[in-house]
Amino acid sequence: MKPTTILDSPNILEPRAIVGTHTDDKIIEGICGKNFFIPSYQRGYRWNELQVKQLINDLYEFFYSTHDSGDFYCLQPIVLKTITDIERKIALNLSADETWYEVIDGQQRLTTIRIILALMQKLTQRKGGPSFRLYYETRPNLKDVFSAIEVYDIYEDDEDKPESYKARFKSQYDGTDIDSWHILKAANHILDFFQNNEIPGISIDTFLGKFKECFTNTVRFDNTKSDHKSVQVLWYELKDHDQNSASALFKRLNEMCIKLNNAELIRALFLSDSAHYSVDQEITQGITDPLLINKITARERNRKQSHIITQWDMIEHRLREPRLWAFIYNEQNQSKYNCRIEYIFDLISQKSESDRDSLTTLLAFEAMSHRTIDGTADPLWNLWLKVEMYFATLLAWSEDRDMYHLIGYLVATNGRKALVDLLSKASKKKKKDFKKYIHTLITQTVRLPENINDIEQLSYINPSDYKVMRQLLFLFNIESTRQSVSEPFFPFERYKESSWTLEHIHAQNSDLIDQNNRSKWEEFITINLTSLRNLQSRFKGTPLDSSETIELLNTHLNDMQSDTYTFMRFRQMFDILSAYYDRLAENKAKAGQLHSISNMALLSGNVNSSIGNSVFEVKRQKIIEMDAAGEYIPLCTRKVFLKYYNTNDCDFKVSQMFFWGEQDRINYLSHLKSILSPYTTSATTSNNPR
Repeated sequence: MKPTTILDSPNILEPRAIVGTHTDDKIIEGICGKNFFIPSYQRGYRWNELQVKQLINDLYEFFYSTHDSGDFYCLQPIVLKTITDIERKIALNLSADETWYEVIDGQQRLTTIRIILALMQKLTQRKGGPSFRLYYETRPNLKDVFSAIEVYDIYEDDEDKPESYKARFKSQYDGTDIDSWHILKAANHILDFFQNNEIPGISIDTFLGKFKECFTNTVRFDNTKSDHKSVQVLWYELKDHDQNSASALFKRLNEMCIKLNNAELIRALFLSDSAHYSVDQEITQGITDPLLINKITARERNRKQSHIITQWDMIEHRLREPRLWAFIYNEQNQSKYNCRIEYIFDLISQKSESDRDSLTTLLAFEAMSHRTIDGTADPLWNLWLKVEMYFATLLAWSEDRDMYHLIGYLVATNGRKALVDLLSKASKKKKKDFKKYIHTLITQTVRLPENINDIEQLSYINPSDYKVMRQLLFLFNIESTRQSVSEPFFPFERYKESSWTLEHIHAQNSDLIDQNNRSKWEEFITINLTSLRNLQSRFKGTPLDSSETIELLNTHLNDMQSDTYTFMRFRQMFDILSAYYDRLAENKAKAGQLHSISNMALLSGNVNSSIGNSVFEVKRQKIIEMDAAGEYIPLCTRKVFLKYYNTNDCDFKVSQMFFWGEQDRINYLSHLKSILSPYTTSATTSNNPR
């Protein structure tokens, strides 16, 4: 019943929680008494003052905290492989009849722990005590380095000064090699901490005794809590693979930064042999034989752990579905969750997106695993049931058309905190009230500025309006999709692949063209030539004939090859082209409408900047090309450029397809207001999503 990891091969590693020894030095599946081999592919010991003191400070705070007796502090995991090849042991000068573990990951932590144990022995003047052996392949002379550490009082000859301890090596170690130097530095950092944090009125012997007590306590075999706090380590041991697998795994762990994460640690919390699960009293009623009770307890633990393993794999598999994952997850760094169920754990622990502490969720789960809720006697099992409930809720929302779009919008807008809030409210509110609450949250995301009463008054050129306009158009796309029975669910996974910007449907502004980039001028002319040639046959012989404008653009395209061609000449051509499009589109009062929401749509960053600042027909052609190539175009943007918002028969004249005119803006704005009205009305309005 051992959990597996998410590393490349799902069956490579097996974790188990290990602890230190009892004070009688009896070996109980602990690190003490073990032999560890540090291979040559490992770097030497390199922890600095910050890393050393962070570890010792965390231990100190835990030992003297208000945590309940029986709680444990979980160190970061270590990854090992048992050396079974006797010939290899002999070649490495290791005792052939002893068990040796090759350390693949975690030697920095192991070395620091060994230094702490050595110093505790020295300071308390005790011989023996808990320890383990470390053998460095590249530095065999360091095999006795920890016993060679001496602790001395720098003011030993001055009785008027308080004790001040420092560490040094015995004569056979001069500390000049890089590894022993770092070991000695770490020892002095630990001594500094012990002395600076010694509790007033308590001798250092008693102070260190507290460390020794907590460091060597263990969990009882009957799965009941110890009477004391303890320190535990997650032990991940390679199965029987070829020897090269060790160095390969080390490379993946360190170079590719594949680290044992919260999900791995929490899995061990649920699935380790020491995990405590209660048995229904009805099952054991009348049974007095303690051995039989232990068997029943073990059977119940196995049953629940088997269920967890099955459900864990199912949840992880479902969370790998792009549609579901994009619905609930809104962060750019997709690799953050190598194991996606960890995201569910973060939601339960209510970890914020700004929290960079890698152990926040683990510590929260560890605390919850001991917390009795509503009188239940099986907190660890109930904690897992909460995981299942959270996932089931998210899955149900993803399959409900209304919930999928409304909650998906909030997640895309507000990130993880939106889900944390909604999951906590869902079980406390009736369905009708819950929908009202969602509606309120959405309304808050598109709140109009105080000086604006209508979305038509918003302006692209006003920085305070830009964000509101973009949010309104995003919601417009979401709601249009939700309300259309013929449209599939909004593809959040496609939307989140790109960066979307607010762009003019029809735009002609030479100031938006780079004055120093001649290639952009040429690109602009080439694109517009394509547009004008498509119009030429349609309007030939009419006042809107584009032949003269085409000739003008060709002339400028040829002249542009000369170094004498300037941006001033380009601008003159630009103004003539703009005037032609204005006539085509019957653009009256253009200046007042150019920057309003009736001339705005969401466009992907994939659209070239020169295209993005161009006229309707150029963009229409680009949108059609992108759509045909399989690129994602938001529903409402696609409808804009295909003229789906026109309502009158006259609007469907063929000529109307080539420009964005006054009637187009009116029709588009009407649909915008209709779809968005439940969310843009006053706060006193009680409209709900349709």
